Amino acid sequence: MASLHRQKGKRNWFVAYTDAAGKRHFKSTGTPDKEEAQSVCDSLAKTVNLARRGRLTQPRARSIIENLVAEVMESQGQSLNRNPTGEFLSSWLNEMEKQVTKSTFGSYKAITTRFIKALGSKAAESIATLDLGTVRDYRDDIAKEFSTGTVNNHLKMLRLAFETAAQQDLIDRNPAKLVKNLARNDKQERDPFTPDQLKALLRIAAGDWKTAIYLGTYTGLRLGDVTSLKWNQVDLVRAEIYKKTQKTGKNVIVPIAAPLAKILESLPTPESLDLPLCPYLSGKTSARLSSMFHALLVKADLVPKRSYGERKADSKRRQYSGLSFHCLRHNATSMLKNNGVSDAVARDIIGHSSEAVSRNYTHIDAKTKQRAYKGMRDILDL
Repeated sequence: MASLHRQKGKRNWFVAYTDAAGKRHFKSTGTPDKEEAQSVCDSLAKTVNLARRGRLTQPRARSIIENLVAEVMESQGQSLNRNPTGEFLSSWLNEMEKQVTKSTFGSYKAITTRFIKALGSKAAESIATLDLGTVRDYRDDIAKEFSTGTVNNHLKMLRLAFETAAQQDLIDRNPAKLVKNLARNDKQERDPFTPDQLKALLRIAAGDWKTAIYLGTYTGLRLGDVTSLKWNQVDLVRAEIYKKTQKTGKNVIVPIAAPLAKILESLPTPESLDLPLCPYLSGKTSARLSSMFHALLVKADLVPKRSYGERKADSKRRQYSGLSFHCLRHNATSMLKNNGVSDAVARDIIGHSSEAVSRNYTHIDAKTKQRAYKGMRDILDL
């Protein structure tokens, strides 16, 4: 128990309490106002009670202190910024919009929105009260619906956000860092398209999609990099493409194989070199592009149509077909190796990273890369 007392000759109220170890204390509340002093006394009693029951954590302690300070400030006509978790995440998201790509921001926004919704009333509470149990519960809840890779991506973003909060001294430690990733026991293996599959795909692909498929096959660039590629990044005279990849931020120089050059040379002359090679696809989100490409695969009879209502009996996770635009990166790698190219050269061209390659190779010269593509056959002739 805690109780208020007056001490002779002292202006402020004092509080007497016994701590969890049984030791008696007599401390000033710091205020002559009895109502404010009673708030201090009540908060102290609550803190001691939690400590005795072994339930006093740093987030709870900080919450008690913040509530106490807020009550005192409100009694004086002032307000305390408690840094609610929801408001912090929304503010953090606004800052991220200036720093990341459009597709990455879209992913961050979706995760942030879902996490705030999952917090419910806790979103209005101080971020200092957020604990690992809340983040862990969120992980376990979305694991019922999403793949382990998606769940781990959610955790990755939350760690990034709450690390900012820790750096701003809003929390003592990052709760998301203490929550482990799920084991990747459902990772999808991607194989290259077979020649017959590529031919079937190209039979129904037209316009920008045909260009994108050739670019993906012969450069290994990811879908976002292909659709954002501009004419000023393509040198048909030197037969090279220059691109800073979105995912890794790595600058790559990719030779233009003869079959790809033929496709690019057949495209209409652009009014400006600052225009995209695939204007119809440019600017669309990664989710939209993936859906559009999947529709092509369905039309080519390479995958079944997605049915989001159908789930496995023991899981809500969406089932994947295994074929995607990313598989073209495997095609690019396979074609290079079938052309007698070393692993080091293939990795440099496609933009893969490897500790072994980094140790032994600092740069693959342009002539070596050009030789790698010499005599490469057209997709339709495979």
